[in-house]
Amino acid sequence: MAADTRRIEMTFEGQLDSAVGELKEKIKDDPDLNGRVLRLGKFSGPNLPDSTFDAAFEEKLRELMGSTLGEQSEFVVSGVYDQIEGTLAENDGLDVIQFTIEIRHKRRKLLSVTREINNSADIARINGGTVALPEKRPGEKTDEHLQRRNKAATATASVDGSTGQDFDIKDGTRVTAKGAPDYAVEILTVKNGGTPKPVTPRAVNGRAFVDIAVGEKIIVKAYNYDSKFAAIAKIAIDGLDVVNTFSEDSQKYGGYVVPKGTSSGPGVHAVPGWLITTRRSTDNVYEFVVNKLGEGAATEMKSRHRLGVMHVEFYVAVPENGSLPRGHGEIGRGKTMDVGYEVKPLKFRDSPVANISIRYSNR
Repeated sequence: MAADTRRIEMTFEGQLDSAVGELKEKIKDDPDLNGRVLRLGKFSGPNLPDSTFDAAFEEKLRELMGSTLGEQSEFVVSGVYDQIEGTLAENDGLDVIQFTIEIRHKRRKLLSVTREINNSADIARINGGTVALPEKRPGEKTDEHLQRRNKAATATASVDGSTGQDFDIKDGTRVTAKGAPDYAVEILTVKNGGTPKPVTPRAVNGRAFVDIAVGEKIIVKAYNYDSKFAAIAKIAIDGLDVVNTFSEDSQKYGGYVVPKGTSSGPGVHAVPGWLITTRRSTDNVYEFVVNKLGEGAATEMKSRHRLGVMHVEFYVAVPENGSLPRGHGEIGRGKTMDVGYEVKPLKFRDSPVANISIRYSNR
C-alpha cells in the first residue's frame, strides 16, 4: 500500500450507518423517490454459505431507515454482501466484506450505495466461523496487527472437510476456538422436562455441529477459564441477538456476564432463553425451543436468511473503574420462565478475543 495511506477502521455498524446516510441524501435528491415509502426486501450473502448475517443487516437497516420503510411498496430496498479483496486504498492487501444497498422499482435499479468492512471481529462474525483473533504483539505496528487479525478472520470462510475443523473440544462437550482455550460454549438439551444433558459436538465440513430434535429445549452455556478477567458473552441464534431481540426493557444490553475462572473451575453463565426483561424475575425469559421450520424466532421476525447457527462472541470485561488488558428446524420462543438477573455496569474491549459458532441444522 502507499506509504501515506493510513488504515481506517471500517466496522459493520459504522459503515451501514454511513451507507444509509448517503442513501437518504440520494433519495431526497431523486424526484421519483423523495417522500415515498419503501419496502425492505432481501439482504443476502449468496457466496458466503456459512454466514447467517442477513438478519443482522436487515434489523439494523430497518432501525436506521425508520419511517422511510413500510409494509407495502413497489419500491424495494435490498442488498448483497460478499468477501472480496479490498478496493479502497485504505484496504489494500486486505480481504474485506463489501456490501451494497439498492433501491429498485420492479426490475429497474434506481439507486445503490456500496461500503467495505475491514474490522476483523465483524468479518469473523459475518463469515460465521469459529476463530481466535490474535492480540497485538509487543512492538508490532498497528497495520501489521490488523493484517494478521484480518487474515485469521477471513480464513474462517474457507474451512472444509479437507482442511480439518475450525474448532477444538474442551472437557468433552465444550467448543473452543483454536488458539483461545479460555473461552468455550456448550449446548445442552432438555427432553420431556428431564435433566439438561450436554450434546457432544461433531465436525461437519470442518464446523462444530450438534444434533437437536424438533421439540427439544436447549440451554446455551458460556464458559470462562481465564482466572484474571471476567468476560462478556454476546449470543446470537440465527442472526438474532438473544439478549435484545425480544427485550421489553428500554436499554440495550451488551451481553451476558461470565465470571472469571477460579481454582474450583471456570466461570459459567447458562442462558436458557430469549430475554424479555430484567425488571422482574418471573416470566422474564422465553425458553429456547426447537420449532418446525417456519415456526421459529427467525421466521417470526421475518428474517429470510439461512438458519441453523448459534454464535457467541467473548469480550474481556472489567468493572467500570478497572483497567482493560492491552493487548432442520429453527430455535423459537417457548413458554416463559423465571430467571433472576442482575444488571452489571461493566466496560469491555471493542473487539472480541474469540468467536465461536455451533450449527444445529445441516440446511
